[in-house]
Amino acid sequence: MTKPSITIYTFGKKWLTQPAPRYEFDLSNLRDPIGNLALKKECLDGRDPMVQRWIQEDKRVEMIKKECITLAKLHIVKNQESWLSIGFTDTHGIWISPAVGLIVAKALEEQKLPASLIHYGIGPGTARI
Repeated sequence: MTKPSITIYTFGKKWLTQPAPRYEFDLSNLRDPIGNLALKKECLDGRDPMVQRWIQEDKRVEMIKKECITLAKLHIVKNQESWLSIGFTDTHGIWISPAVGLIVAKALEEQKLPASLIHYGIGPGTARI
């Protein structure tokens, strides 16, 4: 049995072009770094580790992470499809969803469930990693 491909999408709700993931998490009510002046000054978007650490202080992120691991494991056991897609969206798609997408991708990797990660709307190399 081969492991299915897992793709994580991050995007903003207000965008005209959006992916259509199988499972989608609306993160609009999580902590938003847009109001944190220190993070806005130091970081360019949610891919920055400082932003990820700050957002991860919201206890709901741990539940989202566990839910995604469960979805991936169930998907592998049932292996109904060869591809699993998970989407994270927030209002702008610049801060919250990229940070949570990276947090979840790292958690899946730790479980030996590697995932590809696609950030819609933020270009490559814009974050300080």
